[in-house]
Amino acid sequence: MKHALIRFLVYCQIDRLFRFINRNAVLVVMYHGVCRRDYFPPVWTQLPEEKFVRQIKFLKENYNILTMKEFITCLTEDREFPERSALITFDDGLRNNYSVAFPILSEYRVPATIFLTIDFIGTDRILWFDELFLLLRKALTDGIDCRDMDEVFQILESNKNVSEIYYLIVEKMKRFTEGKRCHLMSALRSRVNIENSDFIEDFGLLTWEQVREMRETNLIDFGVHTANHRILTNLKQGEWNSEIIEPKKKLSDFLVEDVVTFCYPNGRPEIDFDYTHEN
Repeated sequence: MKHALIRFLVYCQIDRLFRFINRNAVLVVMYHGVCRRDYFPPVWTQLPEEKFVRQIKFLKENYNILTMKEFITCLTEDREFPERSALITFDDGLRNNYSVAFPILSEYRVPATIFLTIDFIGTDRILWFDELFLLLRKALTDGIDCRDMDEVFQILESNKNVSEIYYLIVEKMKRFTEGKRCHLMSALRSRVNIENSDFIEDFGLLTWEQVREMRETNLIDFGVHTANHRILTNLKQGEWNSEIIEPKKKLSDFLVEDVVTFCYPNGRPEIDFDYTHEN
């Protein structure tokens, strides 16, 4: 129903009206991964390649796509943005940003900024919330009962689909202490067996050489997404240095340039970060 309504509005060219009304605002388009593999059920962080191509072509034809430097310059110098400006970003630094998204961005000469989870770059580790999706999907597909492990997994007995169950569980686990979440993930891994290597192309993170290669094109630049993707309001003040300051220095040293952009994990003001983290 929703898709049919959207197609009808586009057919009536309502989208053009909205673009005209918002022509002096900047459209920020945020991605995570772009994949060639079909996931069922679909995982929200992985956009199929063909959809990404269509979106990039649309943005290229209808917007002035800014580099992050151009965006920051307009913002800090109080300049007007070009009409119909857009900014393209990627969160986390997933490996298929290089293998799938980067060739498409290069073909259309579209700039983008990738925010890196610094301590995962150059490793074969998978971010816990992505691994959780893969584990829950496997558990439900194979009929593995995990409800006794913790109250948060009681929902696994419901008739909701995997995507709904995952969303409800992951939102609760984001608020757990680091120790409790790590304990639950370890327990889940012991009961549900998946091979991370089967999913590393989409859910693994970039290598440092891939970062270097993309940066040298001047088409892609990079910012910091913390060291380990920890939500800042879950941190004690003594942990700020290792999650915010040290990853910025590490990336700046690697790129031999001052990294000035930072993306908050989860990103909801007063929930995931507050004004104290901005200083």
